[in-house]
Amino acid sequence: MPQFNGNNQLGSRDMLINRQIYNGYILTLLQNVTEPTIETLQIKDFQKDEKMFYGRLDADVRNTVFPRPELLVPFSVGRQDNLVAMPFVVRAFNDMKAKFDRDFRNNLVNPDSVALSDLNVAKAYANPVQAYNDYINLFTPQFFRFVEDNNYLKVLSDFDSFIPIFMEFVEIVSKSVPITRTMYFLSKYISPRTSGLVLEIYEGDYGDDKLKENLFYRDRNFEYIKNLAYVFGFMIDKHVPWRLVADLSSPRMKRYIRETIGPSEPTSTTTLPITHVKTYPDDINTLVTLMISCYNEVARQRPKTNILNPASTVNKNSSMTTFGENCRTRKTIYREAVSFAEIQSEYPDTYWFSIYAKIRNMETGIHYDEARMDFIIKNGIDLANSLDIPSGLGYIARKFDNVEHFGGSLFYDQISQDMAEDPDAEGKDVEEKVLRSVQASNFKIY
Repeated sequence: MPQFNGNNQLGSRDMLINRQIYNGYILTLLQNVTEPTIETLQIKDFQKDEKMFYGRLDADVRNTVFPRPELLVPFSVGRQDNLVAMPFVVRAFNDMKAKFDRDFRNNLVNPDSVALSDLNVAKAYANPVQAYNDYINLFTPQFFRFVEDNNYLKVLSDFDSFIPIFMEFVEIVSKSVPITRTMYFLSKYISPRTSGLVLEIYEGDYGDDKLKENLFYRDRNFEYIKNLAYVFGFMIDKHVPWRLVADLSSPRMKRYIRETIGPSEPTSTTTLPITHVKTYPDDINTLVTLMISCYNEVARQRPKTNILNPASTVNKNSSMTTFGENCRTRKTIYREAVSFAEIQSEYPDTYWFSIYAKIRNMETGIHYDEARMDFIIKNGIDLANSLDIPSGLGYIARKFDNVEHFGGSLFYDQISQDMAEDPDAEGKDVEEKVLRSVQASNFKIY
């Protein structure tokens, strides 16, 4: 019998082995599952393929999206903790809980279960916009340390001189952390609960496989819960078995969608445009806000910098030019905080297209070459000038809003599997082939 001992305190090798055991065998603890299984009808693996971005990408062009806050509703009136989600999620759960409570009274639910003797919402929607704002507050001090460590206070005198230094910093850190709000919303730093489609019925350690085994997969109430959730239109997250995810393709969930927000034929394609908004139209504003925050952090911490420059002089007894301590000139750089309105009036909207595209190229890891980047930026600006800013920005966004290059995506896994037959292939070969394919698929003129 496999042992499920994975936790976040293990070393990387032991962690990898234990996670693979969990991934392959945890579902064998269910009734009628006797062989290694990745998914069932009721339980889905949200760490594989494009399901890892479920509810955070639209169904058509794969733009990053987030919920319209005005549509979120509470699970019950008067809750102190104000837990909210999309209205169809709330209605489905409320009906599911009513059925659970009836079955509990009829002795169909084991009352001695540690985690599953009651059915309540422990966690629900998490605000992604607030999460990004909090992220910016952590990002700006890191930039200030970069400026100090590299002695850039001598050259950073205003917002113009700040921009190339910021881009240098981004080139370094974007390999491991997101910069734009769009990329942040797809990162590991944000909870799936930001989709408004997810709720959790227990508060547990996401990294503790033994807890998942004992309190859920081996609990006799879990069979009942997973089937009940399925009936009411929810999927269970295999890796977080107390997490319920609204299945937009479920007939029961479609009924709740139709009753609450209105499309006569609910699908992910018709539902998400009503309930969610794309991130990219506001990406430049949030990027400029981040840049202003970084610049103002320098201005706040170092409002002035004194610089001594050596000056030349001619010795009266010699024609040779000399440099000395007494011949230095003093220069003082004064920095004042800037506002969004000031920067907006100083730089045209299309000025930021180039900076935005270059940052997206770095943080996504797609790595278009310089010629293609110039082509993308020019086309984006041309569209903005001939049509409008959203059209130009949307064109640029489409060149980078592609998740096929993410490790764990179906496309990435397929390339890995194909190249596994080549004994000379290495991990970097897979990445290069994936990136070339993604670049080719993205590269349409308009």
